[in-house]
Amino acid sequence: MSCNSGMKNYEIPDGIPTNEDFVIQARSVDPRSPFHEWTTLRAIHVEVAEVNTICNTFDKHSISIVSLDFRGAIEIKARYVVETVAIASIRPRSLGIPTTIDEANTITFILDRPVDVMLEINNDKWKASHILANEIDLEAPTCDMENVWYFGPGINNGLAYSKVVDGNLMVPSDTNFYLAGGAFLTAKLNFIDVSNSGVSGHGFIYWGPNGGAILMERTRNIKVHKVTSLEATGFSLTTGNAQGVHINGYRSFSSYGNGDGVDFFCSKDILVENCFLRKSDDTIAIYGHRWDYTGDTSNITIRNCTLLADIAHPINMGTHGNPVKPETMKNIKISNIDILDHYENQLWYQGCIAHACPRAKQELCENPWLVSLSFTIPVAGSKLTRCVLELSGRIWIRAVVRAC
Repeated sequence: MSCNSGMKNYEIPDGIPTNEDFVIQARSVDPRSPFHEWTTLRAIHVEVAEVNTICNTFDKHSISIVSLDFRGAIEIKARYVVETVAIASIRPRSLGIPTTIDEANTITFILDRPVDVMLEINNDKWKASHILANEIDLEAPTCDMENVWYFGPGINNGLAYSKVVDGNLMVPSDTNFYLAGGAFLTAKLNFIDVSNSGVSGHGFIYWGPNGGAILMERTRNIKVHKVTSLEATGFSLTTGNAQGVHINGYRSFSSYGNGDGVDFFCSKDILVENCFLRKSDDTIAIYGHRWDYTGDTSNITIRNCTLLADIAHPINMGTHGNPVKPETMKNIKISNIDILDHYENQLWYQGCIAHACPRAKQELCENPWLVSLSFTIPVAGSKLTRCVLELSGRIWIRAVVRAC
C-alpha cells in the first residue's frame, strides 16, 4: 500500500484477478504537492452480464474496478489498450466531468472530490473502468477494538474470520465490522435478530459461497457504509423485517442470475443514499411478503444514487406480496437518481421505476414520491442521449422509458 496525506491506494492481493484493459494512474493536481507524481492504480477484474435471448443464458463481459482514497482534487489518466478510443465519457453525465484524449490512446480527467464514476469507451458500457473514490478516513481503526471487528488488507485478514461457519459470519449486536481498504472478505455478513451493528470501510465482500454479501433479518438500526460487493451470486444486500437501516455509499457489481443489488422485504425506515449499483437484476427492489417475511413496508427513501441495470430494472416495487393477508407499501421517496441504463427484454415488465402487482389486492402502494431523475438510455441507431425528468409531489408511478 502506498499512503500519503493526499492519496491512498491499495495492492490487490494474490488470488484476486486483475484487469489489464486499462493502465490507470492518478496524482494530485497541485504541482507543489509532494503527491504530484503519477501513481499507478491496479484494477480488479470483475464480470458483468447481458441476457442472450437466443440461448436463454448470460453473455458476460469483463470490466475493471479501481479503488482509491484521496483529499483535494486529483487528475486521472487511463490508457485503453484494447482498441482505439474515439469517444471517452464519464458517467453519470450529470456530473459534467470533461475528458481529453491524446494520441497515445490515453484519457485524462479530473475529480475535484471523491465520487464514484464510470469511464466508458466508445459509447460501449461493456468497455468500462469504474473508479470508486473515497475520502481518506483519518479515524479508521487498524486492529480489533471493543465492539469492532477489523479486517485489514488481504484476503480474510481478520481474527473474526475464525467465526465463519459454512461461508457465513454472524455479526452480533453492538458490533461494527470494519473492512479496510484493500481487504477482501469471502463470506456473507449476517445480521439476524440483532441491533445497533453495521459494516463499514473501503474494502470488498468478494464472491463467497452463499449467494449474497449482506443479509439482515429482524434487525433494528443497522448501518452499511462504503463497502463494495463484487461477484455476489444472489441478492447482494437483503433486508427482511428490518427497521432502521442506513445504507450509504454502498457499491455492488454482479453477473449472475438473481443478481439484485439492494432488496427490501417488509422493512421500515430505510435510507439508501450515495450508492453505485451495476447489477445483473434489479438494482433496487422494494417488496412485500416472501418466504418468512411478512408485514407492511414503509418509509423507504432512495436518494443521490447511480443505478445501472444491465438486466431488469433500476428500481422495482411490488411483485411479492400476500394475497391472503394484503399488505401496504407507503411513503416511498425517490430523488436525485442517475439511471445509466435499463434493459428488460420482457416488454410488459419494463420500467426504469416499475410497480408490478401480479395478484389483485395483494399489495397497496400509498404516497410514493418521485423527484428529479436523470436518464441516460441508448437509442437504437443513434448516439446515447440524455433527458431529465423533473417531477415533484405525490404521484402514482409506473414509469416505462425506452429512449429519451
